Amino acid sequence: VQTCALPIYWRCVECQSSQYLIYRSGARKFVEEIGKAFPGKRVILATSDEDTKPDIHENCIVISSYSTLVNARSGYAGIALLDGEEMLSRQFIRAEEELFHLWLKALSLLRVGAEIFLSLPASHPISQAIIAGKPAKFMRYLNGDREEAKLPPYVRVIQIEGEFRSLSGLRNKLDNEFGDLAKTLISKSGTRLTIKVNHEGAAKVLQALKALQKLRSSGGKELLSIKVDPYYL
Repeated sequence: VQTCALPIYWRCVECQSSQYLIYRSGARKFVEEIGKAFPGKRVILATSDEDTKPDIHENCIVISSYSTLVNARSGYAGIALLDGEEMLSRQFIRAEEELFHLWLKALSLLRVGAEIFLSLPASHPISQAIIAGKPAKFMRYLNGDREEAKLPPYVRVIQIEGEFRSLSGLRNKLDNEFGDLAKTLISKSGTRLTIKVNHEGAAKVLQALKALQKLRSSGGKELLSIKVDPYYL
């Protein structure tokens, strides 16, 4: 457990208050602490239960996950989009894309002239796109980033799962036959083989894998699990 001592004369840069709250995990505890910060103000927790997802028409504070957003009849006067850096730190290539989609969905519930708090630096491409009101700006950045890193949709990624012996032999065959077109990477467990190949070579590799599946089926062997450009990488 880490502790942090606040300066004796500390004040919040937003509201100038010298009081601070300790937040703990759990949405209901979060509601409790927000209630303490805004006494007399109704705080609503939106959950996946339809009975707790009213159409908001009063002056109140709503706390929800990105999957349990609720509408306000006249739109929200402000939205605080939290956990941005934590969601971007997830290790899969669509982390930025997914966060941007979730935030745009939340921002669609705002009224005209509403205030927005983003839990990302103002210099981040997602923040810049939202500040400018130009979602396409972030998508252009994302496409350029993927093209430079040689990731889908600019290359094809084929993911194969199976037993260690089968994938080890398959990797050797692919390297011998398509070594000039494709790059292969096998997981530490040896049960997942990842192939990165350009669009021209992908058709040849997939044709060879299709023939392999037919051969395994006719021999009574278990088929390999093959995914092309999987969502999670």
